[in-house]
Amino acid sequence: MKTTAKALASLAFTLLAGSALAQFTEEFASGILHQRVGGATLGPVEGRRLPVHNLGSSGQDGVEIRVHSSSGGGAEIDIGQFLQTAGAKLSNRRKGWDGLIYGTHRIISNGNNTGTSIYDFTGSGATSVRVDDYDDTGVLTGSTIYPGPVAQRPFVPNWTCPDGSTPVYYAKWVTLCNTCTPVLVEGWYCITAGGDNVGEFSFNRIIVTPEVPSTGLPPVGTESMIITAAGVPDLDVSYSHLGTFDGQSWGLGTAHVNEVCTSSTGACSPATEKLVASNIGSSGQDGVEVKWRKTAGVTSGDFTLGDMTHSTGEAEASLRYLLGLRGTALRVTGKGDHALLTPDFSPDGATEYMVTAYANGAVVAQGILPNGAGVDLSVDQVVCGPGSTIIYGWITWYNYQCQCYTTFWGVTGCGSVSLPGNPPTYTDRIVFSPVGNVGSVGGITGGAVAGRNLPSPIELSNLLWTKLCPADYNDDGFLSGEDFDGYVAAFEAGEQSADYNGDGFVSGEDFDAFVAAFEIGC
Repeated sequence: MKTTAKALASLAFTLLAGSALAQFTEEFASGILHQRVGGATLGPVEGRRLPVHNLGSSGQDGVEIRVHSSSGGGAEIDIGQFLQTAGAKLSNRRKGWDGLIYGTHRIISNGNNTGTSIYDFTGSGATSVRVDDYDDTGVLTGSTIYPGPVAQRPFVPNWTCPDGSTPVYYAKWVTLCNTCTPVLVEGWYCITAGGDNVGEFSFNRIIVTPEVPSTGLPPVGTESMIITAAGVPDLDVSYSHLGTFDGQSWGLGTAHVNEVCTSSTGACSPATEKLVASNIGSSGQDGVEVKWRKTAGVTSGDFTLGDMTHSTGEAEASLRYLLGLRGTALRVTGKGDHALLTPDFSPDGATEYMVTAYANGAVVAQGILPNGAGVDLSVDQVVCGPGSTIIYGWITWYNYQCQCYTTFWGVTGCGSVSLPGNPPTYTDRIVFSPVGNVGSVGGITGGAVAGRNLPSPIELSNLLWTKLCPADYNDDGFLSGEDFDGYVAAFEAGEQSADYNGDGFVSGEDFDAFVAAFEIGC
């Protein structure tokens, strides 16, 4: 009996130890898998912050952020303690989908909040390295080309936040166009009083570009960003994200997010990318959020939720306005035998909306409803076929009548729609539009889809956006000579940001297009 008790106790201890070990060897933060490197331990996760502990002296301990994205990804790294420790070392490596290391950024601290940066692109076969510096207004202040695959220069955070606090450092490996070689973007930004990192796209940044001979093949996607350190016991990694859809993407709540490329050629683009959010629980807070790289005017996107018409799940898609405010939204509620579709245009100032149902291009039902009222949608698997998919989406366009950005929500797919007081009507497309000339004045900063008890993962696709003012080169919200001078400097330096038409090359066509947009104004 005593032997059995001892055996059970030993087994319980072993299971607990294994559970504890698993807890600290990998964690999901911001919906992205983080795995320990070397002897480091991870967690516990606090919101979007992941502490990394037990960093030894080998320089091989840290965390691997598994972004698995053709567009790349990144995170912010708390290097305050690191920069105050003389001799401490920090390494940031980009690992490709093939498992090879294509770029490494090393920082060696001087112990006085400065250090030495070493950019090593030996693994990518770079013939030279270009380092471009931008000030806090977005103006290119310096461009240096270093021969060979390795460049070395001082690492000096050269500004402070308005409240006197130290800026937060961020780093990411991203592609600046669909055919471009991934580059390292690093910089600093300030945290708001509420703890938000809305300043992440601060213009004070450095872009490091390896000059790689063309192979005619798509660039190798980024599997992970590997952060290791020595000389400090801990560091924090926060706000990890994917670079999907030319912005930032991350998971909400307990959701896990990953990028899927549907291209048959391996050259991924916004038209062939999907963001999939799985592990959706019952809280209603799990899902995916996307933040555009710049404030957008015209936007559009699609998403699927599985068969909501035969479920009891619930989801809401919403746009994000300036300062993180929730914008117009569409709620989908499963009722077991149908789904209730409820748009909300109140953030744009509308009290009513129009619903228009189409079949083969002709209007089959139409009505005006107050905000808060919904329409029923059912899907007959016999009529529509098994596995019929309903696609939800939105489009935002510039409304000249109100000089604002108006959003329409839509539903595409075989089904029957029921407006209040009317019989079901077959439809293949439904459009929800606000009544009146209303919309967002400040533009769209991103969007999110979250839900509970969903029948399938959330899938986002075809997310496209256009910069609010195309000629506002430094994105300060104004069109001025600084934008023109900044673009000309970038163009003369051959900077990728001067690729105005996004074809992957900097040429006279880009210059002409920018000048034309500048002359039109905003």
